Amino acid sequence: MEISRKIFDQQRLPRFGNANPERMTLPFWEWMIRGEGVPPINTKSRLGELGFRIEESKLRSASGPFRARDAFNIPLNREDGPIWTFDRMGATSNRLRDGRVIYLGGEHEDFYDPDFYIYNDVVALGPDGRLEIYGYPKEVFPPTDFHSATVVGDRILVVGGLWLQRRTPLRPYTGFCARSIELSYFRDPDVGRDARLDLEARGQV
Repeated sequence: MEISRKIFDQQRLPRFGNANPERMTLPFWEWMIRGEGVPPINTKSRLGELGFRIEESKLRSASGPFRARDAFNIPLNREDGPIWTFDRMGATSNRLRDGRVIYLGGEHEDFYDPDFYIYNDVVALGPDGRLEIYGYPKEVFPPTDFHSATVVGDRILVVGGLWLQRRTPLRPYTGFCARSIELSYFRDPDVGRDARLDLEARGQV
């Protein structure tokens, strides 16, 4: 897959979905996930172990926003906003019975980085290599990082999240239906572990 500068400019920024869910058909995002066109890294070197390589006497990253910045000669600044990336901390991944792996949320770096962003998207990678990206309205599925995600039947139960802990005293619970990729979201300030397990048993999440 080749990405033009025009596509990059149109699709470089993170964005929320407009529906629950919205299929995000964005070639640049897929290009960033698949890592196509990236020269192989010498993983036997210390730099390679860290995900870097030397190219034209410059230190370059093989993944993340720096990959796009290198490809399109984009300066490092905050004015243009963060570049969408799949290089994240605090994301979760769950393998479903049908072989798909579901990745939820996560953040890139921290506030000091111009590409810092906390995501609320869902990436589904099929055993045949099929890739699907889903976006959600912020009100349906707030950005989340360092949460937990557990497969419960045909659903994934998402609990907690550092982003929400910073912004609300309420404990967040999100129910994610693996069949439809649709999310239900609710908060309860008094729900504890036992009550959460009871909610699971009653099929409310």
